[in-house]
Amino acid sequence: VLFRSLARDRRLEQELRESAHTLPEIIDIHEIVVRRMREKLSVSCHCTLPDDLPMRRAHEIITLLEDRFKLRCPEVDRVLIHPEPATDNHH
Repeated sequence: VLFRSLARDRRLEQELRESAHTLPEIIDIHEIVVRRMREKLSVSCHCTLPDDLPMRRAHEIITLLEDRFKLRCPEVDRVLIHPEPATDNHH
């Protein structure tokens, strides 16, 4: 069971990274966490965006990333993406 969970988590992380790769404004994603609460899966991450990106566009990109990831992984119930400017990214 643990092996299946780890394999699932790695697959979800890869799908999230591939979804992010389709959006050129995304510099990187990190701190990806997959959680299972009862029968529901949730995925959270931090997403680095350019400092000069308008807030409205940042919101659009985060929404696009959520939508693209959920299309790839419909088994995920909740996606939480925390946007952050490049100057705050210490990774």
